Amino acid sequence: MRLKAMAKINLGLDVLGKREDGYHEVRMIMQTIRMYDILDIRKTKRPGIVLTTNLPFIPTDSRNLVYKAAQMLMDEFAKVLRAADQVVLLPIMGSREPNDPTITSAKLAAQIPNSVLVDSLEAAAQWVKDNAREGDLVITLGCGDIYKASKMMVK
Repeated sequence: MRLKAMAKINLGLDVLGKREDGYHEVRMIMQTIRMYDILDIRKTKRPGIVLTTNLPFIPTDSRNLVYKAAQMLMDEFAKVLRAADQVVLLPIMGSREPNDPTITSAKLAAQIPNSVLVDSLEAAAQWVKDNAREGDLVITLGCGDIYKASKMMVK
């Protein structure tokens, strides 16, 4: 997905105070202008968040606001998964690049009560076969070979 992040000019900016999270409460008047950054967003097999830029002074780690926003999505994902009676998690897929140690299945599992962390598709399928009961709805969600786990569950 390719998006244009439009630039803006602040015509007026009032800092109203500091919030508990360390950010400032502000009131502002903004106007977009005909300048923009291009954001290319791609799903990859690599776990974690990868930012690149053509400007060396822009941080590409957790200091970057885009990085922080992506990391917050993991927290939202955990909230949604908490609604399930049971969640079975596999390790986040690795690829050629090193894993981002700040985003792991174990950290996600720690946010989800009654979650189970397994180490392989086979272990996930076996856990479901051993624990699912008549009338249960089993949903497999992920990327890569996750479809293989559902096939193993029905054998």
